[in-house]
Amino acid sequence: MTKSTTQKLNSGQIFKSDFSQLKQLLCGNFVVVSQTVFDLYPSLFDNSITLKTDGEGGKNLKGLSKIIDWFLSKNLSRDSLVFAVGGGATLDLVGFACAVYMRGINWIAVPTTALSVADSGVGGKTAINFNNKKNILGSFHSPQKIILCNEFFVSLSKSQIADGLAEIIKTALLDQDLLDTLDKIAYKDIDQIKADTLFDLAVKSAHVKEKIVLQDFFDKGKRQCLNMGHTIGHAIEAAYQLSHGQSVAIGLVLESQIYTKKNLYIKKWLKDKLNPILDFSKIKISDLDPQKIANLAMFDKKNSNEKITIMAIDDSKKIEKIQFLLDELSQSLEAVITIAN
Repeated sequence: MTKSTTQKLNSGQIFKSDFSQLKQLLCGNFVVVSQTVFDLYPSLFDNSITLKTDGEGGKNLKGLSKIIDWFLSKNLSRDSLVFAVGGGATLDLVGFACAVYMRGINWIAVPTTALSVADSGVGGKTAINFNNKKNILGSFHSPQKIILCNEFFVSLSKSQIADGLAEIIKTALLDQDLLDTLDKIAYKDIDQIKADTLFDLAVKSAHVKEKIVLQDFFDKGKRQCLNMGHTIGHAIEAAYQLSHGQSVAIGLVLESQIYTKKNLYIKKWLKDKLNPILDFSKIKISDLDPQKIANLAMFDKKNSNEKITIMAIDDSKKIEKIQFLLDELSQSLEAVITIAN
């Protein structure tokens, strides 16, 4: 494959595949894969040049250094191509390594979880964590292709289903077709969602995100609507070491509660759809520390003028950027968390 002349997302980069085709694509190529995926499907990597990484636990400077050292040991050049196979954390890490190595080499993303198919595998955002701050070191570096395989969904844990579903629910607020599809699926427990159904929802979500990203790759305007639930969600994720999707689920609920415009329908819809995730989560809203969350939200990348930025949506589906001073957000969170007790 030839070197791309742009790091932006291009239309039509998302492709469906199966394990047989994927194994052929990986054959003879450089592959960085999460340890979990490698252990589940070792035969996929029989004929590839493979490095295993640690997912979220390796999404830091140490994990980045490990990959860069491997790139150097394999004499990768600017014309090299790397496959990243794993969940969102693996794609974030490998994509960032590809972005900074020799000022950028090509990569192909193979997301393996519902969350990474629905959201984090699409859009070109790559990053690592630093000093307990989520995604604070990063770059925009889109993969050449995004390859989706539904076989990976058979082995998803309940936690991984919950994570993906949270991002799908968020994206459904931005697309009526996806929302209507989601409304036709009844579930009182996460286990009731079949793997094929979850995959189809995740793929729909990926295409919705793709359309939005194509209009605002560098996240300066319209794309910021995809950050609903993420200001508070990322803070919860850092504070309580909760998974990304479950943190976003709580973030969506809390951000909808502190938004003062007309959003009664949105609040009810989110509660109905997210309750199975909230019931499953090890952290309850009533257990949260509002000041701790507000302090960590100060490091969110959307913030400006020392104000914390939250993306909110009303019942007419209008997106609004609202801002809080640190004390204002802490007090607002304390009010809604107190109600939850």
